[in-house]
Amino acid sequence: MIHDHEVVIIGGGQAGLAAGRHAQSQGLNYIILEASNAVGSAWRERYDSLTLFTPRSFSGLPDLRLSGDQDGYPTRDEVVDYLQHYVQSFDLNVVLDQPVRKVTKDGEQFTVATQSATYTAPAVVVATGPFPTPRVPAWASLTDGVRQLHSSAYRNAAQIQGKRVLVVGGGNSGAQIAEELAAEYEIDMAVNAPTRFMPAKILGKSLFWWLDALGVLNAPSDSFRATTLRRRGDPVIGTSLKRLLQRGAVRLKPAAMSMTEGTVFFADKTSGQYDTIIYCTGFTADYGWMQIPDALDQNGMPSHKGGQSETVSGLYFLGLGWLRSRNSALIGGVGTDAKVIIDRIAGSVKTAAARDTSEARR
Repeated sequence: MIHDHEVVIIGGGQAGLAAGRHAQSQGLNYIILEASNAVGSAWRERYDSLTLFTPRSFSGLPDLRLSGDQDGYPTRDEVVDYLQHYVQSFDLNVVLDQPVRKVTKDGEQFTVATQSATYTAPAVVVATGPFPTPRVPAWASLTDGVRQLHSSAYRNAAQIQGKRVLVVGGGNSGAQIAEELAAEYEIDMAVNAPTRFMPAKILGKSLFWWLDALGVLNAPSDSFRATTLRRRGDPVIGTSLKRLLQRGAVRLKPAAMSMTEGTVFFADKTSGQYDTIIYCTGFTADYGWMQIPDALDQNGMPSHKGGQSETVSGLYFLGLGWLRSRNSALIGGVGTDAKVIIDRIAGSVKTAAARDTSEARR
């Protein structure tokens, strides 16, 4: 069965839902395709103790804020419930269990094929998130006696084997997991670069309140402010990891380089044996289903400017890091990008409708 729409939105996370809400407000005939059996699947798959580093006031989608203390920080389960409530509140047109197998384009029309249906539209918004596939270091190898898991598979301390734990990666996920486990386990943390720390609040105000007030949070990606921030990299925000490091409750190690029979070797020529290794090493892109020539660059990443494809008309990307600003990949910032993209699609639809009407009158 073929279903015709004005825009197909791929992905039922915060980016896809924000795009759907704006499409609904514009009166567009839209559909949101979600691969799993519930919206916000990426959040459902994260560790139990995950807490956002953005307060509730900076973590809402268009037209519906998170309930509760606006200066407080939402948990994983709270975000999951919020996304489900968001769909129900606006009766968004989401179809579940629709993993996309192939996207093609013939003339002005896209065809989006899932395992059970086909959808067509003159516009497609790819809102699958920045990097859906877990990335594990090349040196990782199966070794008897050592439990290894990516942060995407980590849920809680019940999964830990033994007492010696190595957390690989120094981002916010690695910091939160190391902090959670430090009270009961011997934790080493391997990082590729010095870890920068920022407090969650400064002078009683959220860090993100300051970034917004100083014009940094939404500064265009190619601006001096944004490029300076990108060059410095993301800091670890609001955890107690710095104090744990100072007390020796977590020990910092340089980059892990290799592993042999359960022994991990580090860049400073030291080594250590561990019972459990948790890879907080991020994710990588997977656009194998995008079967449109020139839609991706030589590295397999979207070729776009501000979310609009530079090579394929009608194709858009949403929810990527630094799409338009630092705020682009955050739950509270994706709505701004979504509005820009959906407004462009709505304008194209109206232009096409006017052209068709004019031709029909001739």
